[in-house]
Amino acid sequence: MKTKLSIFSVTIIGGLIATIPAQAASMFNNEGIFFEEETTVEFEFLQSNGWWRADFGVINRDTGVKNILLSEDLHVDPGSGWQNDNKGTPDIAVENTSESFTFLANNSYTLFLESVNKDGTPDTPYNTQYSTTALNPTWYNNGTGTGSNNNGTFDVTENDYDSRIDGTILPGQQRVLFKGDLFDESQSLVEILFEDNTTWGNNDFDDFVVKAKLNSLAMGLLSQNFTSPASVPESGLLAALGLVVGKIFLSCFYKQQK
Repeated sequence: MKTKLSIFSVTIIGGLIATIPAQAASMFNNEGIFFEEETTVEFEFLQSNGWWRADFGVINRDTGVKNILLSEDLHVDPGSGWQNDNKGTPDIAVENTSESFTFLANNSYTLFLESVNKDGTPDTPYNTQYSTTALNPTWYNNGTGTGSNNNGTFDVTENDYDSRIDGTILPGQQRVLFKGDLFDESQSLVEILFEDNTTWGNNDFDDFVVKAKLNSLAMGLLSQNFTSPASVPESGLLAALGLVVGKIFLSCFYKQQK
């Protein structure tokens, strides 16, 4: 009897758990970039600061394919220098200011910023930073650059794009700051602020700033797929299943005793 009851209980639980809606797993942040559905994102260059010339793009971590989306034609605007932190602006430092990229479903991606010699010859990377924090070296947490708190974290200092983020505390390994939420229907965009230095230098997070937004078609599809799950939480449902199985067991037990 116990064996039959066990099998019966497992069958009930398995069947009901299968009906629990899956939580949306898509993400676009420092943990990684992943979409459950094929999704096109539009990127737009906003500003750069710093001496190095930069290439910005996307890497498919599953296939290793690397795509450069936006590049600086000039490392700074003509006439820029230390007085404005070597500023670069759209249509001057970067001529092609926007580009779209289609993320394949169920593939893992990261954004990257590759800093190279200002004249591009030879085009040897000075440094590469990734939007996925875990891909950056862990030794960054031991840096002693500006903003260091001597505990592996750093304060954002003198951001020349948006001074409101000055004082934001980030772990040293995190070299990108995401501002906004790509999946928020009221915004559907996010600003991505790269720091091109290691943590032995400054930590101003204004070296290459890009805006990302979903195109209208992608936003419509995501809004359908990101609807809230059923009102009964998974933990609550499992608790209810436990009570049901318990009652079945007691009922069968009493019948057996009789």
